[in-house]
Amino acid sequence: MNFNRLLIIATIVGLLLPGPGIAVAAFALVPLSFSMFFSLVASKQKVGLELKGVKNGLIFSYIFLSGSLLLSSIFMPPGLREGLIMYAIFPPAISVLVVGRQWGGKTSEVFVFQLIVYTLSVLLIPLIALLLLGGGVDTAALLIQLALAFVLPGLLSFFVEVKDKDRAADLSGVFLAVLFYMMIAKSQPWIITNWAELAIYILPLAALNAAVGYAAYKLTKDPDATLYALFKNGGAAAAVSMGVFPPAAIAMLSAKTLVDVGLILGFGRLWRR
Repeated sequence: MNFNRLLIIATIVGLLLPGPGIAVAAFALVPLSFSMFFSLVASKQKVGLELKGVKNGLIFSYIFLSGSLLLSSIFMPPGLREGLIMYAIFPPAISVLVVGRQWGGKTSEVFVFQLIVYTLSVLLIPLIALLLLGGGVDTAALLIQLALAFVLPGLLSFFVEVKDKDRAADLSGVFLAVLFYMMIAKSQPWIITNWAELAIYILPLAALNAAVGYAAYKLTKDPDATLYALFKNGGAAAAVSMGVFPPAAIAMLSAKTLVDVGLILGFGRLWRR
């Protein structure tokens, strides 16, 4: 199943038929939780402490990528700024495991790092959001949503084994596409009115993100490190932000997720060589 096509379809439907997505936007955690569950089941590995994987994750996902995006957020208007900050402080997407396996990465190292950062994120994301965005952030709501999005699917995945991991990965992609449709639909009125402003900011961000990813590629020649420097879990960031931040923030998260798809396709060519 071509996940990229699913996202393109979700984008088109979200822009043309936003009504149903807006109506169910309050339940965005449902497809996110299912997507997380199937992704974890499809990516399950033997757990062992891999210090190199943890080091690469911290350096390239948090110092390289998060650092560059947080600096960029200083130059953004309110609304878009909140969306970019939320994106920057989330952990790497679970799909790093799937794509990394295709590119020849070490999935066992990635899996351990993901377990660590997703567990810590339940507490750290609300605290960092409060620090960076101020008292307007409902940290209790963020904490509850993160627990439902990360902890519950994570716990359930430990008790489930599947033979067909590719099918589980496909199901994860389907639920993520449903979430993406809801993201686009929720922000559609803002996007239609302010698409030029969004483009002015998202295009330089895409260039910056590509430069950060390429720097990681040149420094390491490691697919996992490169993926850490390319993208975060924008879907999760949007799902927990829908009831907390304005539509402009969700629009930024939606646009950044589309950029991520383009980056993965582009950098995939480097590894096929």
